Amino acid sequence: METVNIVLQAITTVGFPIVCCGVLMYYVKYIRDKDTEMMADIMARHSEEVNTMSAALNENTLVLQKLCDKLDKGVNVDG
Repeated sequence: METVNIVLQAITTVGFPIVCCGVLMYYVKYIRDKDTEMMADIMARHSEEVNTMSAALNENTLVLQKLCDKLDKGVNVDG
């Protein structure tokens, strides 16, 4: 009978920490999966923003080049 009490006490003592570790491992995995989804969404949106900014920068570069060409023509005509 005493052996049964020792085994039950060991299960009770060790069981709770094991269950807590299992729950915490599930929680960490759940949070990590949510963070991974959120980071993928953020990276996709950032990629779109960078593409939009690159297109705007390229257009601005073309306009600036045209302005510089017009200014150069104006200087050459006067000079």
